[in-house]
Amino acid sequence: MLRELHAPALGTILTQLPHLNTPEVRTIIGAAAERLAHAYSTELQRLLRELNVEALPGAVRLAGRLGIQSVVPNVAELVRHEASPVRLAAVEVLGQLGTPGAMAGVEPAIDDVDRTVRMAAVGAVTRRIYAGALRRLESAVNGKGPQRERAE
Repeated sequence: MLRELHAPALGTILTQLPHLNTPEVRTIIGAAAERLAHAYSTELQRLLRELNVEALPGAVRLAGRLGIQSVVPNVAELVRHEASPVRLAAVEVLGQLGTPGAMAGVEPAIDDVDRTVRMAAVGAVTRRIYAGALRRLESAVNGKGPQRERAE
């Protein structure tokens, strides 16, 4: 039955997936989400602008697992999202995709207020040796970056 689902079902699945408690059900529904996201990547792009804060990290990671390069601009926008779990997922996926556009999207997270997001950004930059962010990284390490409140 899940093989008969089409693009509009992806939003509903991604919204409900974080609320599923049974591992077997999560696996089955997660596989349906992967199939739909792979088949309808433009729908996933749209959903990255519209999903609720609970569903966004999973949707971002799904795009990363599938290696969907077309979502890079959408995911890069999420690096500035108000919720740190969303920013963290965005940074992790952009670092995983590793294209020049993806790495440029990681750069603002080096100065994030959340330490976990900052560390993920530094890890992504150093793993990819992204030269564009090295100056900013050096400033952040030396304490010369933009002022931010420490959430540590």
